[in-house]
Amino acid sequence: MNRKLIALTLILSSMFVVPAWAVPAVADFTGGGGPFSSFYGTLAPSGDVVGYSFIADIDLTVTDLGVYSDIGADGVLDSSHMVGLWDAATQGLLGSALVDNTGALIGEFYFATLGASISLTAGMEYVL
Repeated sequence: MNRKLIALTLILSSMFVVPAWAVPAVADFTGGGGPFSSFYGTLAPSGDVVGYSFIADIDLTVTDLGVYSDIGADGVLDSSHMVGLWDAATQGLLGSALVDNTGALIGEFYFATLGASISLTAGMEYVL
């Protein structure tokens, strides 16, 4: 439960809270137009990915990645989503997981466990 709580905290802090150390959302991903196009396009068939950059305020380990349930009228997540976590400085993909409605549902988020945990360092910038 602690690892899912850490993952949930990471997602919530990077997507919904806008503290003083937050950096803007990364939104330019297509066709070589943005600074991260070289590695974002590998996760989505269309080459488009939407995410947020954030600076970790503490050292922590990420074991799961998740998506907002975005449930339809049937109460089920309608499609799977590839979720990735990158190091903003190196533009290296640190880990990814395919999240669907078979994963753990905590609150309004579905989670999938990473193949290997990811260590985040306080003060470093990441993109989710």
